[in-house]
Amino acid sequence: MHDDMPEEFNSLGPIGKLAIGLLGISTVTHLASTISDWHTYQVVRDYLGGKPNVEDAALNTADNIARLTSIPNVICSVAAAVVFVLWLWRARLNSEVFCRAASGPPATVVPRRGPRTWGATARSP
Repeated sequence: MHDDMPEEFNSLGPIGKLAIGLLGISTVTHLASTISDWHTYQVVRDYLGGKPNVEDAALNTADNIARLTSIPNVICSVAAAVVFVLWLWRARLNSEVFCRAASGPPATVVPRRGPRTWGATARSP
């Protein structure tokens, strides 16, 4: 009858906890990357300002630290975004089950007008 509608609720607990964990880790890696960028800025400022005891080695060290913090930052951010979108998708499917259950018998369910996709639409005036 309505083959494209889900039959029962999906569990959001495990994927929700994973999303929360990844968002927390992403926050920590963003903080580490921000601190690293600030350190790099200070080293470059001191180098260009001609301060003593700032050599190429200090620039290379700041660059290495920035590289070591930025790669995990990108990986964690992408992983958190993917898991969060998957969690939102499951929550959306659960809302369809809830709406179907609240609307009465399956015969009164209004069929979907379009495909089950996400996207931005613009309405013309």
